Amino acid sequence: MTFYLLCAKALIVTVFGVAFAGKVRSRSAFRQFRTSISTLGRLPARLSTPMAVAIVVLEGTTAVWLATPLPPRAGFAMATGLLLVFISVVVRAVRGGIFAECRCFGGRGAVMGNGMIVRNLLFLAFALPGALFSSTRLSAEASTTVLALTTGCALAILTIRYYEVAFRTLAARLLPPAREGSGR
Repeated sequence: MTFYLLCAKALIVTVFGVAFAGKVRSRSAFRQFRTSISTLGRLPARLSTPMAVAIVVLEGTTAVWLATPLPPRAGFAMATGLLLVFISVVVRAVRGGIFAECRCFGGRGAVMGNGMIVRNLLFLAFALPGALFSSTRLSAEASTTVLALTTGCALAILTIRYYEVAFRTLAARLLPPAREGSGR
């Protein structure tokens, strides 16, 4: 379990750290994120900036908390809460037919869809056990720690970089093509 939790810690730090950095790297990146928040939440313009700031602050706080020697349970709990909010927003967008880009990691966004729900559920599978089972300190042998942290970072980077393409490719192979003119 320690290996999994150390791996989860590195994955969550990387995911939330990249998300934070992507959104605050420039005024333009933050503005695009704020616009996507407004569209997704159907918020009045006056609330989109405070909401965007709150999300960015929580993502940064989560990454920093888990990157320090502080007890990891609170950081994992913050990540779990954020991921549950993100999942509910995407589900609402998909069900409501809102075709908005999520600027999850800043820069080029991905259109809200089932793939994003699955991705966030995968991230939740790493955050939730940490919130439930992590002790005050995660420790292991140095080689185990290095391997777990490297694995977590690698999984996060691969997911951030390639998940959308992999999901679309897999879905195209597994799901039958839509029929034209089938009124169903």
